[in-house]
Amino acid sequence: MYCKMESFLYFLSFFLLIFSIWTFVNVQKYQHAISRKNTFLEIEIEKERKNEVGLTSVSEKINDLEKNTQHQFLKIRVAIVNLDFTLQEIL
Repeated sequence: MYCKMESFLYFLSFFLLIFSIWTFVNVQKYQHAISRKNTFLEIEIEKERKNEVGLTSVSEKINDLEKNTQHQFLKIRVAIVNLDFTLQEIL
């Protein structure tokens, strides 16, 4: 009876040792996979930040061009009004 109990405890200890090693290895694999995913996400976030800066500068350029265009249109309107006024003075 004592021998069976002792062999069962040895078996249980061996089983726990194998289970612990297996768990440790799987946790290490999981942590490595999570680390790779985090690295990938950091790279993607950095790319998006660079794209954001580029798009912001493009947006500023578009706003400047729009202001410039509006200014040019205003000059053209003033020139048309001046031309119309001089034409009315001539007639």
